[in-house]
Formats: sequence, C-alpha cells, structure tokens
Amino acid sequence: MMTKTFSWKTETGLDFEITIKDEMEITQKQNDLYDKKVSIVSARLNGNYFPTDDEGEIDQMTVEKARYQGQHLIIFRIRYEALEFVKKLLNMKNQSEVVNIKADHEFIVYYQQAVVTADAKIEKMKLAEKQRIEQLFNELKDNDLLEVRYHTSHGFSLLHYDLDKHDFFIEGLRLMKSQKVDILDEYKTYSDYGDYHVEHKYKLKFKILKDLIEKAKEKHDLERKQLHTEKKETEQRKADELFIFGTEILSSVGNLMLHSLGAKFDGEIIKIYTTGMTRFMKEIPHNTTYKIKNILREEGFKWSAEDTEWQIEDTEENRERTINLLKKYDTKVDPDKLNLQRCWECGNWHYPSDLDEDGYCGC
Repeated sequence: MMTKTFSWKTETGLDFEITIKDEMEITQKQNDLYDKKVSIVSARLNGNYFPTDDEGEIDQMTVEKARYQGQHLIIFRIRYEALEFVKKLLNMKNQSEVVNIKADHEFIVYYQQAVVTADAKIEKMKLAEKQRIEQLFNELKDNDLLEVRYHTSHGFSLLHYDLDKHDFFIEGLRLMKSQKVDILDEYKTYSDYGDYHVEHKYKLKFKILKDLIEKAKEKHDLERKQLHTEKKETEQRKADELFIFGTEILSSVGNLMLHSLGAKFDGEIIKIYTTGMTRFMKEIPHNTTYKIKNILREEGFKWSAEDTEWQIEDTEENRERTINLLKKYDTKVDPDKLNLQRCWECGNWHYPSDLDEDGYCGC
C-alpha cells in the first residue's frame, strides 16, 4: 500500500501530521453513482497519534470541501471518538460536536489532482459497467423468461439484477406506467393487496415484454406528436388573434393573449379603444389609442369623449380597415409569461393575488 504524508502547523499553532493512501478510494453506491474519499491511515496532533479502527483507519476524520467567509477550503472534519481524543488532548471544555482543521497549500494541490484522477477512473468504470450491461442485454433471447414487479407507488420494475440498469428497461417500464400499458393477468405469479398499495409480480417472455414496451412507446410518441401539433396550433392562434368582439356578454373572454387595443362591431358603429389589459403592461412598451390618435384620425375615426373611444361607421370596408389597424398597432403579451390567471367565473385575467383560493375575482 502506497501512502503519502503531509505535515503543517495549524492556524492555532498546533502541529498536525496526516498519512493517507496515495489514491482515492472509489465505491459504487448505486447505478451510476460513485463515491470517492481520502482514506486516512494515521494522524498526529502535537506528536500524539489519533486512535484507529479495526481496519487501521481513522473513520471519524474525513476530508471535505467547505466554504468559509467567501473562501473555498479543504478541511479535515473531526468527529465522535477522534473528537473526544482532541478534546482530551487539548483540554477543551466546549460542547462542540465537530472540529475542523484547514488543509495547507501542499495538501490542497495534491487533493485537487487526486480528484481529477479519481473522476477519470470513475468515468472508465462507468463505461466498463455500461458495456457489461449492454452485453447482458444483447445475450437475451425472445423466449427468455423475465420477472417484472408492479407497485402502485413505484410502477413497473425488472427483477433481474444488472439487466434492470439497462436503458431499454428503465425507460420502457417507465413508459408502461405513464401510458397505462398493463401486463395480462395470465402472466401474474403473485399479488399483494395492502391497505395503501397493490403489488403484483409477473413472469413473461422477453418478446412479450418487448411488445408491451413498444406499445407504450407508440402511445407516448403519438401523444407527443399530438401535443406538438396542439402547441403549434395554439402559437398560431396567438399570433393571429385580435381583440374584436360584438355586443354579447363576455364575448371577449376566450382571448389567449393580452391586448393593448380592442375593437367592437355592433352593426352600426365600430369602436377602437385602449383595453383594461394595459394595466398588466406597465413595464412593457405598448400602444394605446392616444399614441396612434393621428393615425386613427387619418383613417376616418372620430374621438368620442363621452365613450372615450374612437368611432367610425360599421361597414365592411371599415371593418377591414379596423382589422388592419389592430394587426399593425396592437401590442400583444402572453399572460403566462406574467404568471396571470383567469377568474373561473368571468374569465378575465388577474394577478394571482387578486383571486381568492378558489380562483374567483369577486366579479
């Protein structure tokens, strides 16, 4: 076993010496998660050795990264029996549950390089593990029997160690749960109906499980395609939407966007006005009828001080003129980007704080 020793004087004037294994210890925790640590073989404080465990290591002392007063540090964190040793040695009276010793520059340089070396080794281990699992998967035959468990909380899982780590089963079984693709009862070998859960176990051929996973993938892909189509249609509706409505009550509440300008067609008069939705646009540059009043006047609209709207006779030609004006000068804002919500009763947009817990604005 190769070891390396470091020694320095701490900030409080103590002589500290540490001997470690000259390579980080790497352990696989689960799947692709690996743990790396510095194994401390021996340590001395003012010439006195710390107690070691049955394996000859000081497991109550760990090397950790820390942040103190804006600085990134490497520290030796001392706890439990090792801490009691320090307290007794230094006659410490406080009730601290941990003592930290800051590493010196030489150890920090070594530690940083050791981490790089360990990370490179972990990547090689991950690759080797992935190749091993891939080989196991490739060796599967269609008639090979596989055992699958279903749990109401966790969904489907493969009861075959190592194979259960393959992406085909991880992703496929997850899709079977989300797409509600069930395994036929004829393959069921065990059931447990608890008070808060249901658990089943199945035994079926690999080919049958592949077909079920493929079915789940097809449903998932179709669902994603439909969502993508719906999203594109919604985005097009938002791009084309204008705030125009007639005299019927609540005819405007289906709007997807916030609009700074709106229009009303009532068969006699066309009205263009600044909408109340501009209250949400205080921080956003937007047009109002006041800003485009000269343009409206040039297009033949007249200001009604009584109604605070610009008006013109309702004809087909003027309707087309109004639509073109809104297309060019209306400012549109997506309410989702402002975190707005609709009142469930009237359908108008509001800040969440303006609604009660049921989503009602008071209308």
